[in-house]
Amino acid sequence: MHSKPGIRCFAVLALCFAAGVTQAQDFAIALSTPLKSLDPHERNEAGHNSVIDHVFETLVKRDAREVLRPALAESWKHRDALTWDFKLRKGVVWHDGSALTADDVIASLNRAAARPDGPASFGVFTRRIESVGRVNAHTLRIKTRHAHALLLHDLAAIRIVQAKAAHGASPAQERGLRLGTGPYRLADFTPGELVKLERHETYWGPKPAWPRLQLRFIPSAQARAFALLAGEVQMIEGMPGTDLARLGKEPRLQTVSAVTSRLIYLHLDSQRDVSPFVTAKNGKPLARNPLKDPRVRRAMSLALDRAALVNRLFAGHAEPAGQLLPASFPGTSAHLNAPTQDLETARRLLAEAGHAEGFALTLHTPRNRYPQDLQTAHAAAAMLNRVGIRVRVEALPADTFFKRLGALEFSCYLAGWSPQTGEASSPLRALIGSHDASSGMGQANRGRFSDASVDALIRQAMTTLDEAQRNELLALATDKAIGERQALIPLHHEVSNWVLRKGYEFTGRADQATYGFEVRMAQP
Repeated sequence: MHSKPGIRCFAVLALCFAAGVTQAQDFAIALSTPLKSLDPHERNEAGHNSVIDHVFETLVKRDAREVLRPALAESWKHRDALTWDFKLRKGVVWHDGSALTADDVIASLNRAAARPDGPASFGVFTRRIESVGRVNAHTLRIKTRHAHALLLHDLAAIRIVQAKAAHGASPAQERGLRLGTGPYRLADFTPGELVKLERHETYWGPKPAWPRLQLRFIPSAQARAFALLAGEVQMIEGMPGTDLARLGKEPRLQTVSAVTSRLIYLHLDSQRDVSPFVTAKNGKPLARNPLKDPRVRRAMSLALDRAALVNRLFAGHAEPAGQLLPASFPGTSAHLNAPTQDLETARRLLAEAGHAEGFALTLHTPRNRYPQDLQTAHAAAAMLNRVGIRVRVEALPADTFFKRLGALEFSCYLAGWSPQTGEASSPLRALIGSHDASSGMGQANRGRFSDASVDALIRQAMTTLDEAQRNELLALATDKAIGERQALIPLHHEVSNWVLRKGYEFTGRADQATYGFEVRMAQP
């Protein structure tokens, strides 16, 4: 019997590793998503932010469980329903030694608001701000357009840059955008390949363990594993559950896992009367788009065996999803568990909607953007075929996929969403709210689902300052959007996996961020 090449390579590298590969003095981490720019306001994407946060900071931050904590702002208070005062932490200095002031924060919020709109824009976090004013060097006042319950969550997404670098595009300003207040300062950057960082010795917070840190970008999970086994890095992220058990058998390695807030889902074109990639089974056009009917969307959801997807593709390292966030997160519904596959009900719903014979569609997916994304798409296609929906899978490079997605070219697509608020309003606002460029609602709603009653619940929640009442409204919006209307089809919540050498400590994060400054030597 011949072994697979990948397994043979793992075995050879494991022998080298066990023999004692020399460990580099610098701590090195292999990350999955290449970074193309260091601009902290350019792209609101999880992989980009994970790197940026080593250099730049926010007024408010989230801990490993996505609970809000003070950061550059040490405290805040309401003056009235529309007015917030934030007191900045004293003693915070930029990497060039100058002091952080309220002017830097004001310039940063204005810069984020002025950036071009789009699915990865930070403008959605500033639209509800009416004005930002300076009270004194260490106090600023923010006025919102209306009572905005999630201002702190929004501010946790805006990285602060120096005021003198916040506008324009001169070489000096570009250099200024490489200076932050974070635990590390930039030493070198090769786009798409490597970031080298040096410890910020006058950092206001806990001192990072490593004087120098390397963040290497290796998109392939197998290549990341090879780099770890070869001793080129000390830690890797984003390992599929199928590889985790094998790596966990190596005595010098340890694994860390965490259920995350990222949802992998199918989004459906529920707006157009004729959808570009939906036809009859014989390829002929359909008189009406079946995906507009919530019964069809519900049937598709019931056709899926989420437990099988999780067990077969992720070796159990994912959580079947019935709503937008795991049930432990604020604003989730108590009624929406992951549906059990029910082919009989799915076929009945299709028949009630006038599609007893089924139809054909193309499911578009990015390739190597999410763990097992292509495999998940093919498995879902096979399950949908069992109820008469013939699915063709088309996988695209991530850049091509998201460009075409932004142009609304797809009828059905697989994607992921990582909320930056740690509660249900983020996916509700972005993925399900009716698209409205002026308010930022529906910024990632590429299926263009729209329901006025759902929108009303979301908007009411956004102006409800009482947290318990707000979470009840978000749960009601989720029940209506997913439980009644099947606005999109939740598949699973990712479980993120990290592998690192023994002798180090790291706590897995629900937001999937990989922070070198949170890795420390293990305590004896």
